Amino acid sequence: MLKGLLLILSLTSFATSKSDKLWSDFHQSDEQNIRRLISIIEDSKEGRRVLDLAYKKSANYGKTIFDVIKIGDGSVTDTTLLRRFNPDNPLDVAYDSRAVVYINKHLKTYHAVLDLSHELIHYVYRKDFNPYVRNFSLSGFIKNTIEGQGGEAEAYLSECKVNLELFQLKNLEQARCKEVLKSNDKNQQKIAAVKKFYQLGDYFKRFKDSVLKVDPYVDLKNEFPHLSRNQVSFHSSAYSKPYPIASIEEYVTISQAACQNESRRLELASRSIASATKQKKLLFSLKNDFETKCNSFIQ
Repeated sequence: MLKGLLLILSLTSFATSKSDKLWSDFHQSDEQNIRRLISIIEDSKEGRRVLDLAYKKSANYGKTIFDVIKIGDGSVTDTTLLRRFNPDNPLDVAYDSRAVVYINKHLKTYHAVLDLSHELIHYVYRKDFNPYVRNFSLSGFIKNTIEGQGGEAEAYLSECKVNLELFQLKNLEQARCKEVLKSNDKNQQKIAAVKKFYQLGDYFKRFKDSVLKVDPYVDLKNEFPHLSRNQVSFHSSAYSKPYPIASIEEYVTISQAACQNESRRLELASRSIASATKQKKLLFSLKNDFETKCNSFIQ
């Protein structure tokens, strides 16, 4: 207990000091700097819980945690979907995914600890999405990004627990954390966090117009009951915009790339497919799905 208390006091002192030293500059090697962040997070109950899950997941893929956590120019969990098919049989497709967690090298230790705690939730829990399936919808993508398992709301709640368990600071981050964690009910905590992410301020109309442009028939009130005109609380670091807006832009980018890839696969299939009736029917069905899904993304 005393050792933990001394560490908390030490971290608090460092986090509030005027030192400009970045977390990535404490040691010569990237791995040593990552080890330092991990050792700090391990002194938090929530941090240990998530790290244990991250160790297990990385081991299941034959990797170490240092294969998963990297130093980058921004903090993000980068998931790559790999799609493979034999050119001689383009209708037979296999999928695989890989995830890497990057932590912004330009941060001081306090914010690097919070970012790693946040991103590890994405790594451990977030379900892979597949933009090639017909039901890959904009509304579903936005909701999964914010509300889904391992999404932004859950990552933020975990980050907040680590923040409050490790640091004794009176700053905006901790004030927000105390606000969303004030209920002892986990469902209420998540709802409080979700509402924060749907605060759109001046982006409110832009969000509605952008969603309806992609999906004119969506029921916005039913799909997004937590939308509000309250001042924006969180901006996506990757897009510098509120998360719902950033999710729309990401969805469009992903869909455009997926549709271009699918167009090439179906063209290859049309040229190489055998005359078997069953294969022709499958190709016809796939082309119909493609036209329904990709008309707005392929010009």
